[in-house]
Amino acid sequence: RQDQLGFKPNVFLRGHGWGGQVDALLRYAVTDRLTLGAGWRYWYVDGSSGFKTDRFDRLFGQRLPLTTFTSERYGALVEASYKF
Repeated sequence: RQDQLGFKPNVFLRGHGWGGQVDALLRYAVTDRLTLGAGWRYWYVDGSSGFKTDRFDRLFGQRLPLTTFTSERYGALVEASYKF
């Protein structure tokens, strides 16, 4: 149960990380005002160095290490742009 952990926020995650994002997009000018685009995006984040504490850990001085935190995303992009 959530109310047994005390006041919110009751879990704290702290750490350092790095990451990056790359976008590639091709655009086609349909008219002077309308452009259409399609492309690809890749995104990566690594935050594996850090620790977790909660309210009880802070009372007793314990920190639990974060062993792995990574996120990798990729996918297609579609864009439509119109100039007024």
